[in-house]
Amino acid sequence: MTDTVHVLLEHRAKPLLADDEGRTPLHWFCTLDTEFDEPHRKAFVALVDHGPDAVHMADLKGRKPIHLALEKYEDRSQMSTFAIRHLMAAGAEMSEPDPVTSNSALHTIAPRLVGEKTAAGDAATLFRDVAIAVDINTRNASGETPVFSFMAAGWKGTRDADYAIAHDVFHDTSLAMFIELGVDLTAVDAKGRTLLHAVADRNVRDTGVNWDQMEDVERSFQVLMELGVDPHKEDQDLKTAADVAVARQLRRVVDLFGEKDKIGEDDKE
Repeated sequence: MTDTVHVLLEHRAKPLLADDEGRTPLHWFCTLDTEFDEPHRKAFVALVDHGPDAVHMADLKGRKPIHLALEKYEDRSQMSTFAIRHLMAAGAEMSEPDPVTSNSALHTIAPRLVGEKTAAGDAATLFRDVAIAVDINTRNASGETPVFSFMAAGWKGTRDADYAIAHDVFHDTSLAMFIELGVDLTAVDAKGRTLLHAVADRNVRDTGVNWDQMEDVERSFQVLMELGVDPHKEDQDLKTAADVAVARQLRRVVDLFGEKDKIGEDDKE
């Protein structure tokens, strides 16, 4: 495919032509979920060089290439930051939220700040660079700030749980960057949920198999409470983060409140 891109451009193919979805070749290149090796990078650069206006073109859903590149990065189907970085250098407007998800670039990058150390470090550098243009407390349509996306994110630990705990980046470590950038940890979303609600709802089960993930959940609860987030603050459904932890049978979290007997009581009911 990469050779074809160069041949077509050499024969004056028009890189700004859009298909029936309103997408240019650059849009589709941003959905790449294979490795951004040297041939792919050169083809990507060539597309931008021959049609720089494509960086600012929106498809029929209003999404620009940067939104598609960020989406692939967020779900970890694309591990490289190359496309995002090159689009930024080409003038992509990083302050424009995704018109489909309403998430800002910071919301989208935030879930990548945990997990394998090198990848998390790359994400942190990117996050800081984007935070120059995007408010750390900007909200999406659900009233969530980027730190909600961060605290709600799980990941697949590298290798076994023991290795992950010793080497992976956990939420309590990356949270320091949010604090440095001026995050409001007391913010609630449109449903009145706190960051502790987001942690309690994280997509991880309290089982022996993924105890590294539960270690992270417990540590997240501890650090947020130490920083003043109230575990007994109720959301619009009158549920506290502690209630959510009990309902999800997160025993290690419930133990923090001295209410471990409540799980047994709920089981009996």
